[in-house]
Amino acid sequence: MLPFDEAYKRTYHITRISGADRPVIDGRLDDPVWREQGEWTENFVQVSPNERTPSNSPTQAKLLYDDRYIYVAIIARDAYPDRINRFIGNRDNNSIGDLVSIAFDTYHNFWAASEFNINAGGNKTDLIVTDKLDVNMNWNAVWEGRTHVSVEDSMWTAEMRIPFSQLRYNRETGDDVWGLHIRRIIRRNNEVQNWSMIPPRNNGHVFSFGEMHGLVNLPRTRNIEFLPYSMGKLQIRPPQEGPYGDRTQWSGNIGLDAKVGLSDFTLDLTIYPDYGQVEQDPSVMNLTAYETFYDEKRPFFLEGKHIFDFASGNDMLFHTRRIGSTPGYRPTHTDDDFYVEPRDVVPIIGALKLTGANSNGLTLGILQSATERTRARVTHGSIPEYRETVEPFTNYTVARIQKNWNGETYLGGMITSTNRVLENEQYLKDHFISNAFAAGIDFTQYFSDRLYYIEFKGMFSGIEGSKAAIERIKLNAVHYLQRESAQDYREAKSLRSLVGSGGYIKVGRRGNAKINLAQTFYWLTPGFDINDVGFLREADLLSNNTEITFRRTERWKFLRSGSLLLGQVNKWNFGGKNTESHVLLNASTMFINLYQIELTEVYVWNRLDTRVLRGGPDLRIDPYHHISVGFNTNRALRVSGSFRYTGEHNTNGHSSLNTIEPGVTLRMGNHIHLTGAFNYQWDKNTLQYVGRAVANNNTHYIMGSMERQTYGFTLRVQANISPDISIQFYGSPFTSTASYSDFKRNALTTSKHYSERFSVVETVSAGNRFMFTENGDIYSFDKPDFSFNEFRSNLVFRWEYRPGSTLYFAWVHSRSDRKSEYVSGWRDNLDTMFVDLPATNTFMIKANFWFGM
Repeated sequence: MLPFDEAYKRTYHITRISGADRPVIDGRLDDPVWREQGEWTENFVQVSPNERTPSNSPTQAKLLYDDRYIYVAIIARDAYPDRINRFIGNRDNNSIGDLVSIAFDTYHNFWAASEFNINAGGNKTDLIVTDKLDVNMNWNAVWEGRTHVSVEDSMWTAEMRIPFSQLRYNRETGDDVWGLHIRRIIRRNNEVQNWSMIPPRNNGHVFSFGEMHGLVNLPRTRNIEFLPYSMGKLQIRPPQEGPYGDRTQWSGNIGLDAKVGLSDFTLDLTIYPDYGQVEQDPSVMNLTAYETFYDEKRPFFLEGKHIFDFASGNDMLFHTRRIGSTPGYRPTHTDDDFYVEPRDVVPIIGALKLTGANSNGLTLGILQSATERTRARVTHGSIPEYRETVEPFTNYTVARIQKNWNGETYLGGMITSTNRVLENEQYLKDHFISNAFAAGIDFTQYFSDRLYYIEFKGMFSGIEGSKAAIERIKLNAVHYLQRESAQDYREAKSLRSLVGSGGYIKVGRRGNAKINLAQTFYWLTPGFDINDVGFLREADLLSNNTEITFRRTERWKFLRSGSLLLGQVNKWNFGGKNTESHVLLNASTMFINLYQIELTEVYVWNRLDTRVLRGGPDLRIDPYHHISVGFNTNRALRVSGSFRYTGEHNTNGHSSLNTIEPGVTLRMGNHIHLTGAFNYQWDKNTLQYVGRAVANNNTHYIMGSMERQTYGFTLRVQANISPDISIQFYGSPFTSTASYSDFKRNALTTSKHYSERFSVVETVSAGNRFMFTENGDIYSFDKPDFSFNEFRSNLVFRWEYRPGSTLYFAWVHSRSDRKSEYVSGWRDNLDTMFVDLPATNTFMIKANFWFGM
């Protein structure tokens, strides 16, 4: 076994060559410059499965540079050359195929690194990785890489040419030092090798990089890039009643993305972007009060995302999906002859983004974006057609700054601003917040060679608007300030503004230690709101979290690695009520054969739900167990499988939820990859929220016994003709259907006795409504039964016809419907989905062309 000091924080000296000696990038490494100049690294160090043990498949690398490029050569010898995994995979998918990668911490500030991956099949991936191992796969550089597999020589080789123009670095002359990390992964046994070892239990990913010396007189590149695009689209909708039921709509657009290097920083610009080739969001049937979170998928907003990261748990100060989302207002009228033109998205006029870091440890991100005033045509009886604004012109500003002192101390801040032009239309002023501001500060300090740490994040928010607009915010699920438990809050009495704060303080131990500890205290005041350009699930929260984690990264008998986590959580609201208390256990392990098992058990012995009755009284939830068991086979095999079971069960048997999720992955040859995942969920809840019933100024909150079945299947197919040409398919049918019975109204909802929390009501059916009588008053509510069916699919052809330039053909298909009736089983619902439901089809062709100056 190699001593730790000889494997960790190694140093490499790169060699400068003349332009005449440049190698041809073909992956073969047969150019004279690779034989005659520079030095090969030491053999890579095995990190997993046997830390610092020599590998029978050794690896070496060599790096050269001139006044334009860095050249990388890697020799990956293999004891079993006929088992080299040379599957190609999609661009920016580094999870398939034997792989090598190189990462540069160009400012040597231990904060983030640019990483370039290539697998044995020639597929390229570029990404940004941070010291906390957060990965942004959507950073796209323009570079070249090729591979060559030689079974006769028992090896495969990789060759890369990385332009200095794609990197940001200190341009001062002198002997610059960069952080350097070179890695190899052998998929068949999940063997990981590093040139300079990053221990599995480390004190920071980028902090653990080795060093590269010898960089002198680096070029002062201009770093100016342009990516113009043109797009044509045909959309065929189902026929609709009214004047806006045109089935066929043609449209086209041109736009521009640009990058300009400004010393250590990069200015990104996008004008009238279009993201028609982006995969659709998954189908969801959300019966909770909370907003569904969707991940960002648009390239412009994903690139540099790690710089704008400011999260507190699952809440984030900046959520890019707020920009260019669906219109926030829809004109309504009770008349039957009232028609509104459908508007699906709010067009983005443009966006500017300045990001980067310098050698002094300063990281900066500034984003400015504007969405246009969006108007919809409206027809109402004999009134001439007119237009109503469904989304006002909106300007978004976000700024993030962070200073790093030697990877030991971090101090940063962030501000966001959302400003809407509401004109003189009262309905816009009543519906939209006019101005929203937020600010945050974060601090991290490490101790004892990064073994211990303290983290702090504090956030402040303020929103302004009309009395009606502020009232709408106060009544939404984030706050529900009309609920009984919030009546003493001063925020409940705010009229034209709402302010609040949130954040956490966390202390702990982590890094190169078997036992990690963390203690966290969170707070979110009742008036805290960042949802104009951030994401907040719920305000009015105090939380204390404790975690102890035991990790084993060395082999032990039949186990390859494993971890055990114990934790406890206590939550309160600002009224002092204990809203939740639970303990949790999580255990995960990987076996020698690369099979994996994960088990999670959470026992919630106290829970008071302040949101489930949608602004009504708090409802006590009986103690319950949450259980999750996951299993997967060796993912490196051509056929692999997975299975997950999730369950929630009340201790009194009144509610339960069960989900099974089997999946299979099939790799066919080196060009086709198929994954299929089935989801089946069945649940029952005797206190499922139904709605409100009002009579004579009395409000009852109605609950019912719900039985629901949810079915889903997701199929993904990728076919790679070459590393630059791919065809991708995504398809997902989804059904959720539920029936309700045994209706109840609220009573002593916080009682510890289940039967005292409600009163049973005797209902009679009246068309699509139920009615009941109490004290001579007649109450009614809508029938809650439903059957929801949806199918979404994408088919995308992608050709990177030259580095950085891409041609897309896309077909987007969707069909969706919700009925107010219960239809049991998936077969009948599938018949409805594919036979009866009308479909919307969108066909798009898009081409862009990259060029740099």
